[in-house]
Amino acid sequence: MLTVDKDGIVTDVASRGIEGLKLVPERLLGRYFIAYSRNIDGLGDALNRALKGHSGRLEIEIFGTVLDAWVEPNLVPSEQPTSATVVVSDVTDRVTAYRAETQLVNLREDQDRTSKFIVSLSHEMKSPLTTVVALADLLGMNDRGNLHPDQVERISVVQQNADRLILLVNDFLSISKMRAGTFESNPSKFQISELAHDLESSFKPIATGLDHKIEVTAPDEHQFATDDRELLRQVIMNLLTNASKYSPANTTISLDICVDEQDLRITVTNEGPGIPHNECDRVFEPYSQLNNPDVSGTGMGLAIVRQIVELHHGKVWVEDGVGGGTSFAIWLPEAVSNS
Repeated sequence: MLTVDKDGIVTDVASRGIEGLKLVPERLLGRYFIAYSRNIDGLGDALNRALKGHSGRLEIEIFGTVLDAWVEPNLVPSEQPTSATVVVSDVTDRVTAYRAETQLVNLREDQDRTSKFIVSLSHEMKSPLTTVVALADLLGMNDRGNLHPDQVERISVVQQNADRLILLVNDFLSISKMRAGTFESNPSKFQISELAHDLESSFKPIATGLDHKIEVTAPDEHQFATDDRELLRQVIMNLLTNASKYSPANTTISLDICVDEQDLRITVTNEGPGIPHNECDRVFEPYSQLNNPDVSGTGMGLAIVRQIVELHHGKVWVEDGVGGGTSFAIWLPEAVSNS
């Protein structure tokens, strides 16, 4: 706290000063404060107004230190002020905390807007894509037998790329739900063999386009499970797609679904180069990809897999495939239902 007379000279000081600026008030005694304060934006004007009878308050930032300055005229009845009091407080911590909180709020709002946009865009894309897939599947059946083999092959390409786009849209939706903390499971009873057949049919165009074969092993039609079928389908499709990315041409990708008493075990195996043991946990982290410039992707597929599996109170891990390659194994406890 300083007292400055009408000539701008510091006549009195109090308190311990501003440690962050190494400002010792006693050194200002007798100095011309108006000239000193001109280097501080706004303070000189506030002091001149105070000497004319007007109070003022301003925030000053000097070398990273934030100061709250209150300038008050020392009024004498029926006379112009002969001096003014300047009270300066170090509010750096408070202002820094407020700015950090404001930035965090703005960041969350930006993320919320982005998530809402992704959800809206994904839903807008999903409806026409579903129609494209359904029509491509219908044409691909070639019931009338009047399609040329070249036409059938082109329809297969349409199926393959439409399926990839649907997988990508589903991943975008899942990412948004993960960020918003709204990932939910809606369990229902379903036939395990039907799910396996659905996965085989959906993945076959993708596998064929990359010169891969798919082999599926599943329980008979009397085995049922109770879980969120669509989320489980997304998990397995993500694993199959991931396996195809790292598999050489003319190799086989295997999907094995088996019942272990009341538990469900799922394994997806490829014949690729394998994953180094020190990378096995990292592949499930968001935006994580192995160092392979030839493989594209968002880096979120396996993170989504882990999130969904854990939502079902299960576990997913990586292990070496029998005879080489990589296996992704899933364990879902208490998932099997009575037929």
